[in-house]
Amino acid sequence: MIGSVLIRAYEESLKVMNVEFYAGPDNLKINMLQFIEGQTQVFELCNLQYDRIGVCWFWDTNEMFLIRALHKNTVS
Repeated sequence: MIGSVLIRAYEESLKVMNVEFYAGPDNLKINMLQFIEGQTQVFELCNLQYDRIGVCWFWDTNEMFLIRALHKNTVS
C-alpha cells in the first residue's frame, strides 16, 4: 500500500513538503519528495520494521498523527 500527504511547518505556511508512505509486508518506508525542474527527487527518510514503531492520532483533530520509532531499545 502506498500513499502520500502534504505537510506544512504551520497551518498558514506557503512551503509544502510531499511525504510518501509505503507500507510493505514487513516494514514502513517514509520518503520525502522534492519536485525540481520537472524532475522528482526522492529522499528516504526512514525504513522501519513494524515491531519497532508506534503510531497515534491526536484526539482533537484527525489531521495530525505521531510516529514513534524504537532505536537501540530507546524511544525516539
